[in-house]
Amino acid sequence: MQQKLIVLLLTLFLLSCKDDKNEDLEYTKAKTVKDATNHKLNLNNETPELVAFNFYKWYLKDIYLKKYVESPEVKLNKDSVYVLDTKKHKKFIEENSFFSKSFYDNEELTFRNCEKELVKVSWKEVEKSGAINPADFLDGNECDFTKYMVWTNGQGEIINKVDYDNCTIRGKYAFVTLKLSDSLAQNFYSKPKITLIKENGDWKILKINIISE
Repeated sequence: MQQKLIVLLLTLFLLSCKDDKNEDLEYTKAKTVKDATNHKLNLNNETPELVAFNFYKWYLKDIYLKKYVESPEVKLNKDSVYVLDTKKHKKFIEENSFFSKSFYDNEELTFRNCEKELVKVSWKEVEKSGAINPADFLDGNECDFTKYMVWTNGQGEIINKVDYDNCTIRGKYAFVTLKLSDSLAQNFYSKPKITLIKENGDWKILKINIISE
């Protein structure tokens, strides 16, 4: 009887150890995410590459080609002058936890330079030509950001996959490079370089640039 009891206790002990190992394994899996480049990202809100990676995963799934919020819209005001309507874009930036408080501030100079050129465009010429974007009538590139999706460099292409490329941290700034592509066609599309800044202990997106290959 005593021998059977010892065997039973030993069996329960071994099962308990096995379960603990399985729980540790699941915990490890839950704490890491592996992208297509085999780069393991630490699931920690203080990791800049994860912030950039998660932003683009969410953006490509829920925003890209569904909502036009990454740039202001060109509109005709009451005086028949073309201006940038920044309300929707600014609200999106301010209410989104991925972005730094300074993200929109960094865009304002670009927007002002664009509006200085837009006032030169005649609404009559635009209407007569049937053009969709008045910025097409400009010779310079001040308003080029209105002609494509600035966070992908896309113009309607299928872009649904994001891969990690590299990350450099310099003090309170981090520079993360990602690769965007079409998962079905396996075609590389563009390479965003995301500048992040640490604010109150969290990494926030300060600027997004698309690197030319």
